[in-house]
Amino acid sequence: MMSVADTPPISQHSVESLVKYAGLPIITTDARGAITGFNPSAEELYEIAERAMLGVPFAALAPGLRRSEHEQVCAYILETGRGLKLITEHLTGKGAAIPVRLALSPLKDNDGLCVGLCCISIDLRERNAVLRDLEHERDLLEAILETTNDAIIMIDAAGQVVIVNLPFESVFRLPRYEVVNRPVDALADVVRIRPDLPAELANLVLTFGSDPHQSAGGDLELKSVERRILNWYTAPVHAHDGSAMGRLFVFRDATQERDADRMKTEFVSLVSHELRTPLTSVMGFAELMLDGDAGDISPTVRSYLEIIRFNAERLTSLISDILDLTRIDAGRIELRPAWNDLCTIVTSVLQSLEPVIGSHRQPVHVDVPPDLPALWCDSERMAQIMSNLVTNASKYSPEGAPIHVRASLLRRSDGASLPASAPEGVADRLPSFLICVQDSGMGIAPEDHSRVFTRFFRSENAARHQVQGSGLGLNIVRSFVELHGGVTWLESQLGQGTSVYFTVPYVEGA
Repeated sequence: MMSVADTPPISQHSVESLVKYAGLPIITTDARGAITGFNPSAEELYEIAERAMLGVPFAALAPGLRRSEHEQVCAYILETGRGLKLITEHLTGKGAAIPVRLALSPLKDNDGLCVGLCCISIDLRERNAVLRDLEHERDLLEAILETTNDAIIMIDAAGQVVIVNLPFESVFRLPRYEVVNRPVDALADVVRIRPDLPAELANLVLTFGSDPHQSAGGDLELKSVERRILNWYTAPVHAHDGSAMGRLFVFRDATQERDADRMKTEFVSLVSHELRTPLTSVMGFAELMLDGDAGDISPTVRSYLEIIRFNAERLTSLISDILDLTRIDAGRIELRPAWNDLCTIVTSVLQSLEPVIGSHRQPVHVDVPPDLPALWCDSERMAQIMSNLVTNASKYSPEGAPIHVRASLLRRSDGASLPASAPEGVADRLPSFLICVQDSGMGIAPEDHSRVFTRFFRSENAARHQVQGSGLGLNIVRSFVELHGGVTWLESQLGQGTSVYFTVPYVEGA
């Protein structure tokens, strides 16, 4: 086996072959800085043949203002024997300046004397183009962040505040130099010592700052010079490969929106209350005349009075629904829960609706077990839920069609007994009471199922059959059920009726 000592030295021919076929542009010079080698890769980069460059000073590759710099670099390397790296510009054979990174090293003879230079050139045009694109994107992002109306901060994955835009400075009166490139704990400390800033802001950035997954939102109230309501939202930020980059917090001034919404609610409430007074008079006098207290009336007049009373009752019901919605929106609905017998509530509701149901000759079948445990609920709101559902069932069903009211208690182990249409997560809320009102009416098209519980929604089927209604009843039902901690959903097919289900949590103790 040949030893290292026996290995023949690399020949001059081998070195020349290596330089020639190297994938990088390589230029060699003699001790005076004149070019002695210009490999094919260099020919391609500089767009000039080797024969045209042999004997040319290496500094001639640089534009006029940079040639003295190249001469000094060459002299330094030849004198010290040390290599250098620099970023500069070189000229192509067509006179175009291109950015290059140069790796310059000395060439030494067997005695260690510098006899020339070796230069490896790297074309930086593509890299510089990428950098320009990145800078443009950065400038664009900064422009967006600075000109948006929303206050924005970003915390990186290490818990450092890395972005604070101008609106954040303005809204919270926090100069960015106090918080940028500092830990989120420092931001929280600054907030805590400021009496004009809400303590919730410090809790917010500390709670979510280190959470790489959760998104959340809510409101903050500022009570500095003027009261301001800020709607906030936070979400994690990820790179294209899915790695966590940090978390973004966005604060939007919602003061005007909330004030406008409050004024709208107050206006609707005021108008509704004002309308009730004359309606009460209209209905009262209509009743007096229908009862004969104002003397005998002809059949024609009686029919007119019936129309007046019917429409006054409709308008009163609509006003009540609108008032309920404004109270729900304003958060002014307060439940007064107590132990109640569901069968008693259902019986009371059906008695109050007897004139409507009886006029349509619709039988009501009630399946509420007498031994059902007491329901912890607001009896007035529960009666309103049942009244709305039974009224809808009667309204959308033909004359003589039956209506079914069912109730049962599902224990924690009764998840399999839930209807197949039950939304995801209902089984996790057991034990609960499951209540259903089923009709045999016109039904609801599948594409409308998700919209049934929204406000003022009327299906095309209902409009086609000229069924009267405001489209508020089911929305109120859902709101009151959710206030009780329950869930609402339905099953329906066109021409085969509708079943509306809702749950109420079971509370032990009755």
